[in-house]
Amino acid sequence: MSHILRNAIDAMINSEEKILTVKTWEDAEKIYIEIADTGIGIPDEIKDKIFEPFFTTKSSENFTELKGVGLGLTITYHNLKIYGAEFEIDSKVGEGTSFKVIIPKKKCRS
Repeated sequence: MSHILRNAIDAMINSEEKILTVKTWEDAEKIYIEIADTGIGIPDEIKDKIFEPFFTTKSSENFTELKGVGLGLTITYHNLKIYGAEFEIDSKVGEGTSFKVIIPKKKCRS
């Protein structure tokens, strides 16, 4: 999850209004984690690529630490998919991104 947070922070580096929101909730079946930012947004044409290894949009103008190598979201994706996680991304260029991770609860035997 730290990679999603870092990307949200990096996306807001040049934004006038920097708002990072983290929400968590659950229902009987799933746990929800939503991270939203007021950053640059993700263009529709690259949304399908963001989990691919070595894919990055970071340049010297839009990162807070070292330039990314494009593995953060790939690692996050694969680590959470083991638990059956699903990902929902709602993004508008120039307005920001909402990144939701939905993790199913496992039933425990008693």
